[in-house]
Amino acid sequence: MRARAYQKGKLSSAIATGSYIFMDDKHEKCNGFTAPIVSLTISDENYKSGTYGIGVVGTNGPTVPGKDCLSQNANYNQDWTRPANFEYIVDGKVVLSQEVEVGVVGGCSRKAEVKSLKVKASKKSGKSSFKYPFFGEGEPAEYPSLHIRNGGNTYSGFMIRDALLQSVARSMGLDCQHYQTVAYYINGSYQGMMGLRTRSNKDLIYAKYGIDEDDLDVVEISEAGKAASCGTLDRYEEMISKVKSLDKSSETYLDEVGKYLDIDYYIDYQIFEQFCVNTDWPGNNNKMWCERQNGRFRSIVYDIDFGFGLFDEGYPNYTGESTDMIQFCLGKNPTNWANRQDFAVELFKNLMDNKDFQERFLTRYLYHLENTFTTDNFEKLWAPIETMAKDEFCASPISHDWEAGWSRMRTFAKNRPERVYGHLKSFFNAGEKIKLNISIQDEKGNVIPNSNIILNNVSTGVSNYSTTYFATHSLRIEPKVPMGYTFKEWKNATGVAATVSTTPILTDKQVWSYYFSDTCPSGEWKTLDYKPTSEWMKGESSFGLHNKVLSPKVTLVDGKDSHYITSYYRTKFTIDDLSGIDSFLCKVTYDDGVVIYVNGKEVKRYNMPSGTVRYGTFTSTYLDDTESSFFLDKSYLVEGENVIAAEVHQYDEKSQDMYFALRLSGVLPGTAKTGEIDKIGIANRKLRKKTENTDDGYRVEPTTDKIEYATTAVRLPW
Repeated sequence: MRARAYQKGKLSSAIATGSYIFMDDKHEKCNGFTAPIVSLTISDENYKSGTYGIGVVGTNGPTVPGKDCLSQNANYNQDWTRPANFEYIVDGKVVLSQEVEVGVVGGCSRKAEVKSLKVKASKKSGKSSFKYPFFGEGEPAEYPSLHIRNGGNTYSGFMIRDALLQSVARSMGLDCQHYQTVAYYINGSYQGMMGLRTRSNKDLIYAKYGIDEDDLDVVEISEAGKAASCGTLDRYEEMISKVKSLDKSSETYLDEVGKYLDIDYYIDYQIFEQFCVNTDWPGNNNKMWCERQNGRFRSIVYDIDFGFGLFDEGYPNYTGESTDMIQFCLGKNPTNWANRQDFAVELFKNLMDNKDFQERFLTRYLYHLENTFTTDNFEKLWAPIETMAKDEFCASPISHDWEAGWSRMRTFAKNRPERVYGHLKSFFNAGEKIKLNISIQDEKGNVIPNSNIILNNVSTGVSNYSTTYFATHSLRIEPKVPMGYTFKEWKNATGVAATVSTTPILTDKQVWSYYFSDTCPSGEWKTLDYKPTSEWMKGESSFGLHNKVLSPKVTLVDGKDSHYITSYYRTKFTIDDLSGIDSFLCKVTYDDGVVIYVNGKEVKRYNMPSGTVRYGTFTSTYLDDTESSFFLDKSYLVEGENVIAAEVHQYDEKSQDMYFALRLSGVLPGTAKTGEIDKIGIANRKLRKKTENTDDGYRVEPTTDKIEYATTAVRLPW
């Protein structure tokens, strides 16, 4: 009911609107009205008329270019707004009633009988915001606009899929839309269950951070390209230019990019979207925002209905649990509308060319696999949504498949982590999963409180940390201790035993060809078909110069007083049968750095900078006869003849020692479960006396299924 008071010679009053909602058969069978009610009052002319109505096909609408599902001319494709009244009723009481402007929003869901609407408060309609805590305590209580959402791609199905996934995003600290189940009425007619949401635009940023649109850039990425829905594209394009043009092997690369992009936030955002298998993104449903003056971009999570297996594994959606989203987000197979254009994937693709970003991405992903993306956590996040929505879902004529919908998502949540572990292992060419435990302890073995373990430049915030990691993949560990402590030593904890069972392939009797000169060898010296020239010499066992006595034998590659800075090695060997081998274990000793190739492909590098390696490339640090081991996937080798090659580099042109030795063994099936690391590869530890935080970082190469390390710190006497 709407009423207005009139008196001759005076202005009319404001319109008063009151909705009277009576119990119906649907709600009576489903425990009554357990959710708040949104009652929208709008004239038929503004909603249903062929000329002006926003909710119908009508006679005055366009198509949407690039959207096959919206190829019909329709009024609801227009970006129109119309006046209406919005009432919010909680426990039978009207807690908010105000004049608003409404308009249809969404993609293909615009065709649905019940439309998604944006609801805007504006001075033109009376009030410039909604002042009510729609989404509970601790959340903003003022919003410039709201979103009444019909479930998007899940319309008439399991309509709360997006709500559950957004609750996961919120638990990760991502900017996302709030959700409240509501019973939705238009002009007193029950439409069904809808989701009351925050908008995914500038209004969300204002509500959460208080940043006005005049100080904001919001960039939207869709199939049509990049566009600024608020502000300009200038800072975004400047960021993309930096990401592409800066030297990705530089140690300062992420520092420079980090002036434009919140790196840690972006990593978590990528991990969330990738784990969900949202293949309607990143070339669609992708928004980033920043403060216009020197702000750092962050992404907004929205419209993730595709996530958690909405459709099947195959073309064109690829939403199954086995989809490799790392490859998808690099623009590789599988491809669809959301990743086939370079502008959609250029940011992530370029960042993944940086080693530091890769390591942070891996570290955070492994953390979330163990802590965020667990079935227990999903059940916990699901419980309040179930309580909020189940009765209204029951009553709604446009929502279906409660049990089937939740069961499908629960199965996805259970199976997806192992798929992701496999994708990470493949991308990083890593070994098997291991359990890694790290703690910061005093000399008595007590964990030191208020310490911080930093893995691959990612802060854990704790003194005692456990995670899953991959054998053979290096990690950087930095312990930080409170004032008054200094670093003393690293310890490999006891209880790690039972070495893997192997069969020898390259032993200390293997004959190698080596090349020692002032240039790189000519031709493709790393490949099987390469024919060594007369400049290549031969020797067996280990190789070095000016070296200590090492057993069983060291072949001096020259005897001169001045030495070349890089040496090259290659050897051929034959494997008759790969079926009896799970993988290969390679043990290499080097001084100062080494790059290893198998059949022409690089498989490992130690103490070498990222990027292209040339004859004159120096190592990252000085090392002295360092031994490392790694597992090698057997896909790198073939039955028949193979070649393994290596190049050994010096720290600088004055270095007077060099060493190289390599042993290769085949790992027998079922035995690569536990093992003891001979050396953990701690190089050049710097022990310091200091009264501030210690950050003695180093890298290790884990090769077992359970590795425990402890740092010991001692309290200083002052």
